[in-house]
Amino acid sequence: SYRTSWTQWCAFCERMGYAPLAGDVQPVGFFLAHLSRSKSLATVRARLAAVAAAHRIAGVPLDLRAPAISNVIEGFKREQGVRPLKQATPLLLEILPRFLEAYAADTTAHRRDKAILLFGFATALRRSELVALDVADIECDTRGLLVNLRRSKADQQGKGALIAVHRGANSAFCPVRAIESWLEIRTSAPGPLFTRLHKG
Repeated sequence: SYRTSWTQWCAFCERMGYAPLAGDVQPVGFFLAHLSRSKSLATVRARLAAVAAAHRIAGVPLDLRAPAISNVIEGFKREQGVRPLKQATPLLLEILPRFLEAYAADTTAHRRDKAILLFGFATALRRSELVALDVADIECDTRGLLVNLRRSKADQQGKGALIAVHRGANSAFCPVRAIESWLEIRTSAPGPLFTRLHKG
């Protein structure tokens, strides 16, 4: 079970451009969010235990209580047992490259849509949370993006949250590079991060 879990974790890291034994909690959180789309809570916890064990053996600290990890687990626990009448098919890592093929042309619409797809996949945000983001909610630096999520469905008190999105080694799947490419056209003018496009 641990061997299978470690193989899947390494495959995820290779695809997204992360180092599997870096002790970085954010990629682990993304991995768990990715798994939660199609796996049970028990399976997600087993995958996390395997990743934690590998870090422990390698002598690399990994904070399992960090919000990037614990929030995913807690959110999954809250949603477990609540089955919607009609559940959308999740976008899995194996299918992602096929989706990206549709945005191969360097057009304004393709830059925006590719940014939405990769950014949404990396952050596991809901559609309503993605469209509510403003340019002012995104802070870019050499390491990646810092996202100020002002309100979410799970945040009933409206406290907000900060989400770090790391820059991936594989530019084809890097959500940060996709956002930067979109902002080259959209610019940093105030307003929604993902805007509508009009002909002409």
